[in-house]
Amino acid sequence: MSRGVQGIVGVWLLAPALAWAEPAAPTIPPAPFELVWSAPEGCPDQAAVRSTIARHLGRAVDRELGAGLRVALTAAQQPDGLWRTTIAFERAGDTTVRELGDATDCARAVDAAGLVIAIAIDPAVMFEPPVEPVPEPEPMPEPEPEPAPAPEPSPEVRRGVAAPPPVAEPPPRPNLRGAIGLAAGPSFGELPRPGGLGRLHGALMGRSWRVELGGVLTGAPAQALDPGRITVVRWSVDARGCGILRAGRRFEFVPCGGFEIGQSLARSEGLVQDARRTDAWLGLLAAARAMIVLGPRFALFAEGDLVVPLQRREYRVAGQGVVHQVSLVTGAVVAGVEVRFP
Repeated sequence: MSRGVQGIVGVWLLAPALAWAEPAAPTIPPAPFELVWSAPEGCPDQAAVRSTIARHLGRAVDRELGAGLRVALTAAQQPDGLWRTTIAFERAGDTTVRELGDATDCARAVDAAGLVIAIAIDPAVMFEPPVEPVPEPEPMPEPEPEPAPAPEPSPEVRRGVAAPPPVAEPPPRPNLRGAIGLAAGPSFGELPRPGGLGRLHGALMGRSWRVELGGVLTGAPAQALDPGRITVVRWSVDARGCGILRAGRRFEFVPCGGFEIGQSLARSEGLVQDARRTDAWLGLLAAARAMIVLGPRFALFAEGDLVVPLQRREYRVAGQGVVHQVSLVTGAVVAGVEVRFP
Protein backbone atom coordinates (compact mmCIF):
# COMPACT_ATOMS: atom_id res chain seq x y z
CA MET A 1 0.00 0.00 0.00
CA SER A 2 1.44 3.33 -0.89
CA ARG A 3 2.15 6.02 1.62
CA GLY A 4 -0.65 8.28 0.19
CA VAL A 5 -3.28 5.65 0.62
CA GLN A 6 -2.11 4.90 4.15
CA GLY A 7 -2.50 8.63 5.09
CA ILE A 8 -6.05 8.82 3.80
CA VAL A 9 -7.05 5.68 5.69
CA GLY A 10 -5.47 7.06 8.90
CA VAL A 11 -7.36 10.32 8.68
CA TRP A 12 -10.64 8.46 8.07
CA LEU A 13 -10.05 6.27 11.11
CA LEU A 14 -9.15 9.25 13.38
CA ALA A 15 -12.09 11.51 12.30
CA PRO A 16 -14.60 10.18 14.90
CA ALA A 17 -12.10 10.61 17.66
CA LEU A 18 -11.29 14.14 16.58
CA ALA A 19 -15.02 14.98 16.38
CA TRP A 20 -15.57 13.61 19.88
CA ALA A 21 -12.70 15.62 21.23
CA GLU A 22 -14.00 18.91 19.69
CA PRO A 23 -15.51 21.13 22.49
CA ALA A 24 -19.35 21.79 22.41
CA ALA A 25 -20.72 25.31 21.68
CA PRO A 26 -21.23 27.42 24.89
CA THR A 27 -24.86 27.84 26.20
CA ILE A 28 -26.00 31.53 26.78
CA PRO A 29 -27.72 31.90 30.21
CA PRO A 30 -31.02 33.83 30.30
CA ALA A 31 -30.95 37.49 31.28
CA PRO A 32 -31.71 38.29 34.93
CA PHE A 33 -35.08 39.69 36.04
CA GLU A 34 -35.52 43.29 34.87
CA LEU A 35 -37.98 45.86 36.25
CA VAL A 36 -38.76 49.16 34.51
CA TRP A 37 -40.75 51.47 36.82
CA SER A 38 -42.53 54.69 35.76
CA ALA A 39 -44.72 56.80 38.07
CA PRO A 40 -45.26 60.45 39.09
CA GLU A 41 -43.62 62.07 42.08
CA GLY A 42 -44.94 60.97 45.44
CA CYS A 43 -45.10 57.27 44.47
CA PRO A 44 -42.71 54.64 45.90
CA ASP A 45 -39.35 54.45 44.11
CA GLN A 46 -38.03 51.45 42.19
CA ALA A 47 -36.24 50.04 45.25
CA ALA A 48 -39.52 50.12 47.17
CA VAL A 49 -41.29 48.32 44.29
CA ARG A 50 -38.63 45.58 44.30
CA SER A 51 -38.98 45.31 48.08
CA THR A 52 -42.75 44.87 47.68
CA ILE A 53 -42.25 42.08 45.12
CA ALA A 54 -39.75 40.34 47.43
CA ARG A 55 -42.18 40.62 50.35
CA HIS A 56 -44.92 38.85 48.36
CA LEU A 57 -42.40 36.21 47.16
CA GLY A 58 -41.04 35.65 50.65
CA ARG A 59 -37.47 36.01 49.37
CA ALA A 60 -35.35 38.36 47.30
CA VAL A 61 -35.39 38.29 43.50
CA ASP A 62 -31.94 36.87 42.57
CA ARG A 63 -30.36 36.06 39.19
CA GLU A 64 -32.05 32.68 38.88
CA LEU A 65 -35.46 33.68 40.31
CA GLY A 66 -37.32 35.53 37.59
CA ALA A 67 -34.56 35.02 35.03
CA GLY A 68 -35.60 35.91 31.49
CA LEU A 69 -38.57 38.05 32.65
CA ARG A 70 -38.77 41.76 31.89
CA VAL A 71 -41.55 43.77 33.57
CA ALA A 72 -42.51 47.33 32.64
CA LEU A 73 -44.70 48.78 35.41
CA THR A 74 -46.48 52.14 35.07
CA ALA A 75 -48.74 53.91 37.61
CA ALA A 76 -50.96 56.94 36.94
CA GLN A 77 -53.81 58.72 38.67
CA GLN A 78 -57.19 58.74 36.92
CA PRO A 79 -59.51 61.78 36.64
CA ASP A 80 -61.72 60.35 39.42
CA GLY A 81 -58.76 60.37 41.83
CA LEU A 82 -58.18 56.59 41.84
CA TRP A 83 -54.90 54.99 40.71
CA ARG A 84 -54.38 52.53 37.84
CA THR A 85 -51.30 50.41 37.13
CA THR A 86 -50.28 48.83 33.79
CA ILE A 87 -47.99 45.78 33.88
CA ALA A 88 -46.28 44.58 30.66
CA PHE A 89 -44.65 41.11 30.99
CA GLU A 90 -42.04 40.20 28.34
CA ARG A 91 -40.41 36.77 28.20
CA ALA A 92 -38.74 35.11 25.23
CA GLY A 93 -40.17 37.70 22.84
CA ASP A 94 -43.80 37.28 24.03
CA THR A 95 -45.51 40.27 25.68
CA THR A 96 -48.59 40.20 27.94
CA VAL A 97 -50.21 43.35 29.35
CA ARG A 98 -52.41 43.50 32.43
CA GLU A 99 -54.10 46.51 34.05
CA LEU A 100 -55.11 46.98 37.68
CA GLY A 101 -57.34 49.88 38.78
CA ASP A 102 -59.37 51.55 41.52
CA ALA A 103 -56.60 51.85 44.12
CA THR A 104 -57.11 54.74 46.53
CA ASP A 105 -53.44 55.80 46.47
CA CYS A 106 -50.21 55.01 44.66
CA ALA A 107 -48.79 52.86 47.51
CA ARG A 108 -51.83 50.54 47.44
CA ALA A 109 -51.61 50.34 43.64
CA VAL A 110 -47.94 49.32 43.91
CA ASP A 111 -48.74 46.68 46.54
CA ALA A 112 -51.41 45.07 44.30
CA ALA A 113 -49.08 45.16 41.27
CA GLY A 114 -46.25 43.64 43.35
CA LEU A 115 -48.43 40.62 44.16
CA VAL A 116 -49.27 40.08 40.46
CA ILE A 117 -45.57 40.31 39.50
CA ALA A 118 -44.61 37.91 42.31
CA ILE A 119 -47.12 35.36 40.98
CA ALA A 120 -45.67 35.76 37.48
CA ILE A 121 -42.18 35.07 38.86
CA ASP A 122 -43.26 32.13 41.05
CA PRO A 123 -46.85 30.83 40.53
CA ALA A 124 -46.59 28.92 43.83
CA VAL A 125 -47.12 32.25 45.62
CA MET A 126 -50.87 31.86 44.93
CA PHE A 127 -51.00 28.78 47.16
CA GLU A 128 -48.85 30.10 50.01
CA PRO A 129 -50.15 32.19 52.94
CA PRO A 130 -49.45 35.90 52.61
CA VAL A 131 -46.26 37.13 54.16
CA GLU A 132 -46.92 39.49 57.01
CA PRO A 133 -45.02 42.75 56.60
CA VAL A 134 -42.27 43.44 59.09
CA PRO A 135 -43.44 46.24 61.36
CA GLU A 136 -41.40 49.38 61.10
CA PRO A 137 -39.69 50.55 64.28
CA GLU A 138 -41.61 53.20 66.14
CA PRO A 139 -40.08 56.65 65.87
CA MET A 140 -38.28 57.97 68.90
CA PRO A 141 -40.44 60.40 70.86
CA GLU A 142 -39.49 64.00 70.39
CA PRO A 143 -38.28 65.80 73.49
CA GLU A 144 -41.01 67.71 75.24
CA PRO A 145 -40.73 71.47 74.88
CA GLU A 146 -39.81 73.42 77.92
CA PRO A 147 -42.85 74.89 79.69
CA ALA A 148 -43.51 78.53 78.98
CA PRO A 149 -42.82 80.88 81.85
CA ALA A 150 -45.82 81.61 84.03
CA PRO A 151 -47.45 84.98 83.26
CA GLU A 152 -46.94 87.81 85.64
CA PRO A 153 -49.79 88.12 88.15
CA SER A 154 -52.11 91.05 87.66
CA PRO A 155 -51.93 94.02 90.04
CA GLU A 156 -55.18 92.85 91.68
CA VAL A 157 -53.66 89.44 92.45
CA ARG A 158 -50.47 91.04 93.80
CA ARG A 159 -52.60 93.19 96.09
CA GLY A 160 -54.49 90.11 97.30
CA VAL A 161 -57.67 90.85 95.34
CA ALA A 162 -59.08 87.81 93.54
CA ALA A 163 -59.55 88.28 89.81
CA PRO A 164 -63.13 87.94 88.56
CA PRO A 165 -63.98 84.48 87.15
CA PRO A 166 -64.07 84.21 83.35
CA VAL A 167 -67.44 84.91 81.79
CA ALA A 168 -68.93 81.71 80.39
CA GLU A 169 -69.99 81.89 76.77
CA PRO A 170 -73.75 81.43 76.33
CA PRO A 171 -74.72 78.14 74.68
CA PRO A 172 -75.42 78.37 70.93
CA ARG A 173 -79.03 79.04 70.04
CA PRO A 174 -80.96 76.32 68.20
CA ASN A 175 -81.65 76.84 64.50
CA LEU A 176 -85.45 76.76 64.99
CA ARG A 177 -87.29 78.53 67.84
CA GLY A 178 -90.81 79.49 68.85
CA ALA A 179 -92.23 82.66 70.40
CA ILE A 180 -95.44 84.05 71.92
CA GLY A 181 -96.05 87.80 72.02
CA LEU A 182 -98.62 90.32 73.25
CA ALA A 183 -98.94 93.93 72.04
CA ALA A 184 -101.35 96.86 72.38
CA GLY A 185 -101.65 100.43 71.14
CA PRO A 186 -103.83 103.01 69.37
CA SER A 187 -105.47 102.38 65.98
CA PHE A 188 -106.77 104.76 63.32
CA GLY A 189 -109.06 104.76 60.30
CA GLU A 190 -111.18 101.65 60.69
CA LEU A 191 -113.62 102.75 63.45
CA PRO A 192 -115.77 105.89 63.74
CA ARG A 193 -113.33 107.22 66.34
CA PRO A 194 -109.63 106.51 67.11
CA GLY A 195 -109.52 103.44 69.28
CA GLY A 196 -107.26 100.80 70.71
CA LEU A 197 -105.89 97.53 69.30
CA GLY A 198 -104.68 94.42 71.08
CA ARG A 199 -102.84 91.54 69.36
CA LEU A 200 -101.70 88.11 70.54
CA HIS A 201 -99.33 86.21 68.23
CA GLY A 202 -97.43 82.95 68.00
CA ALA A 203 -94.29 82.68 65.84
CA LEU A 204 -91.88 80.12 64.44
CA MET A 205 -88.48 81.57 63.52
CA GLY A 206 -85.09 80.67 62.14
CA ARG A 207 -81.87 82.65 61.87
CA SER A 208 -83.16 85.17 59.32
CA TRP A 209 -86.91 84.55 58.98
CA ARG A 210 -90.10 84.09 60.97
CA VAL A 211 -93.78 83.30 60.31
CA GLU A 212 -96.61 84.44 62.59
CA LEU A 213 -100.26 83.79 63.27
CA GLY A 214 -102.05 86.47 65.27
CA GLY A 215 -105.41 87.36 66.72
CA VAL A 216 -106.52 91.04 66.74
CA LEU A 217 -109.28 92.85 68.62
CA THR A 218 -110.02 96.54 67.92
CA GLY A 219 -112.48 98.82 69.69
CA ALA A 220 -113.23 102.51 70.25
CA PRO A 221 -115.62 104.71 72.28
CA ALA A 222 -119.10 105.14 70.77
CA GLN A 223 -119.59 107.83 68.14
CA ALA A 224 -122.25 110.29 69.39
CA LEU A 225 -125.08 111.14 66.98
CA ASP A 226 -128.02 113.51 67.26
CA PRO A 227 -129.85 111.65 68.63
CA GLY A 228 -128.26 108.33 69.73
CA ARG A 229 -124.83 106.81 69.11
CA ILE A 230 -123.04 104.09 67.09
CA THR A 231 -120.36 101.65 68.27
CA VAL A 232 -118.11 99.56 65.99
CA VAL A 233 -115.64 96.83 67.05
CA ARG A 234 -113.56 94.46 64.91
CA TRP A 235 -111.90 91.10 65.40
CA SER A 236 -109.63 89.32 62.94
CA VAL A 237 -106.87 86.77 62.55
CA ASP A 238 -103.76 87.46 60.50
CA ALA A 239 -100.89 85.52 58.91
CA ARG A 240 -97.52 87.13 58.34
CA GLY A 241 -94.19 86.26 56.75
CA CYS A 242 -91.22 88.24 58.07
CA GLY A 243 -87.50 88.70 57.62
CA ILE A 244 -85.05 89.30 60.47
CA LEU A 245 -82.27 91.89 60.14
CA ARG A 246 -79.86 91.97 63.09
CA ALA A 247 -77.60 94.74 64.37
CA GLY A 248 -75.42 93.05 66.96
CA ARG A 249 -76.89 90.60 69.45
CA ARG A 250 -79.43 92.95 71.02
CA PHE A 251 -81.32 94.63 68.18
CA GLU A 252 -83.55 93.11 65.47
CA PHE A 253 -85.52 94.81 62.72
CA VAL A 254 -88.42 92.68 61.46
CA PRO A 255 -90.31 93.72 58.27
CA CYS A 256 -93.49 91.70 57.60
CA GLY A 257 -96.22 91.26 55.02
CA GLY A 258 -99.48 89.29 55.13
CA PHE A 259 -103.27 89.50 55.31
CA GLU A 260 -106.15 89.80 57.81
CA ILE A 261 -109.57 88.19 57.78
CA GLY A 262 -112.37 88.72 60.32
CA GLN A 263 -115.58 90.68 61.06
CA SER A 264 -116.72 94.20 61.94
CA LEU A 265 -119.61 94.40 64.41
CA ALA A 266 -121.68 97.66 64.50
CA ARG A 267 -124.43 98.53 66.97
CA SER A 268 -126.66 101.64 67.07
CA GLU A 269 -128.51 102.90 70.15
CA GLY A 270 -131.04 105.71 70.76
CA LEU A 271 -132.15 105.98 67.14
CA VAL A 272 -135.60 105.10 65.81
CA GLN A 273 -134.76 101.57 66.89
CA ASP A 274 -131.64 99.80 68.07
CA ALA A 275 -129.90 97.72 65.40
CA ARG A 276 -126.91 95.39 64.94
CA ARG A 277 -124.89 94.81 61.80
CA THR A 278 -122.10 92.36 60.95
CA ASP A 279 -119.73 92.82 58.00
CA ALA A 280 -116.81 90.73 56.73
CA TRP A 281 -113.34 92.22 57.13
CA LEU A 282 -110.49 91.37 54.73
CA GLY A 283 -107.33 93.37 54.24
CA LEU A 284 -103.69 93.25 53.17
CA LEU A 285 -101.14 94.36 55.76
CA ALA A 286 -97.54 95.53 56.01
CA ALA A 287 -95.72 95.90 59.31
CA ALA A 288 -92.31 96.96 60.61
CA ARG A 289 -91.10 95.97 64.07
CA ALA A 290 -88.04 97.03 66.08
CA MET A 291 -87.07 94.56 68.81
CA ILE A 292 -84.66 94.81 71.74
CA VAL A 293 -83.53 91.34 72.81
CA LEU A 294 -83.11 91.23 76.58
CA GLY A 295 -81.80 87.65 76.64
CA PRO A 296 -82.37 84.23 75.13
CA ARG A 297 -85.98 84.18 76.38
CA PHE A 298 -87.37 87.76 76.32
CA ALA A 299 -87.64 90.70 73.91
CA LEU A 300 -89.42 94.07 73.91
CA PHE A 301 -90.69 95.60 70.67
CA ALA A 302 -92.45 98.56 69.04
CA GLU A 303 -94.37 98.08 65.80
CA GLY A 304 -96.18 100.06 63.14
CA ASP A 305 -98.96 98.39 61.06
CA LEU A 306 -100.69 99.52 57.86
CA VAL A 307 -103.75 97.68 56.50
CA VAL A 308 -105.45 98.17 53.13
CA PRO A 309 -109.11 97.01 53.47
CA LEU A 310 -110.38 95.16 50.42
CA GLN A 311 -113.99 96.26 51.27
CA ARG A 312 -114.67 99.79 52.55
CA ARG A 313 -117.95 99.52 54.45
CA GLU A 314 -120.31 102.53 54.91
CA TYR A 315 -122.57 103.11 57.90
CA ARG A 316 -125.72 105.20 57.27
CA VAL A 317 -128.37 106.54 59.62
CA ALA A 318 -131.77 107.61 58.39
CA GLY A 319 -131.94 111.39 58.22
CA GLN A 320 -128.17 111.78 58.79
CA GLY A 321 -126.65 109.99 55.78
CA VAL A 322 -123.21 108.34 56.05
CA VAL A 323 -121.96 108.58 59.63
CA HIS A 324 -118.82 106.46 59.07
CA GLN A 325 -116.82 104.83 56.25
CA VAL A 326 -113.65 102.75 56.64
CA SER A 327 -110.55 104.66 55.45
CA LEU A 328 -108.52 103.71 52.38
CA VAL A 329 -105.65 102.74 54.71
CA THR A 330 -105.94 101.95 58.41
CA GLY A 331 -103.07 101.82 60.85
CA ALA A 332 -101.91 101.09 64.36
CA VAL A 333 -98.84 101.71 66.53
CA VAL A 334 -98.30 99.13 69.24
CA ALA A 335 -95.69 98.10 71.80
CA GLY A 336 -95.35 94.69 73.38
CA VAL A 337 -93.30 91.88 74.87
CA GLU A 338 -92.31 88.49 73.42
CA VAL A 339 -91.32 85.26 75.16
CA ARG A 340 -89.08 82.89 73.16
CA PHE A 341 -88.35 79.18 73.53
CA PRO A 342 -86.48 76.97 73.79
